[in-house]
Amino acid sequence: MSLLKQYHWPENVRKLQNIVERMISMADSNTIHLEYLPEDIVHHKDRAVAPSQSKTTQDPCERVKIKQNLSDKERQYIIDFLIKARDNISLVAKEMGIARSTIYRKMRQYNIYY
Repeated sequence: MSLLKQYHWPENVRKLQNIVERMISMADSNTIHLEYLPEDIVHHKDRAVAPSQSKTTQDPCERVKIKQNLSDKERQYIIDFLIKARDNISLVAKEMGIARSTIYRKMRQYNIYY
């Protein structure tokens, strides 16, 4: 967390969002490890990031895998909350900190039926 806070984010928030999504998709538990961070963030004190190097260069296939992994995790997260809340959408929305309409939209998106 301290490396993310210390890093000078030369771009917009998109790079931070991409990095966090990538770290979450790589995590096999609730703990994010240092090796999940890109090298330019881990070693940002050692060199300045040139503007041409500042963009996240990810293989498009890797991005698709990361998004699919995130979608799978989000789907399972919603299912787990639905089971825990005994299909009470209002309770699920409250626990997740999002609107009920978002829960319904995500349920349609992920083909979750209750």
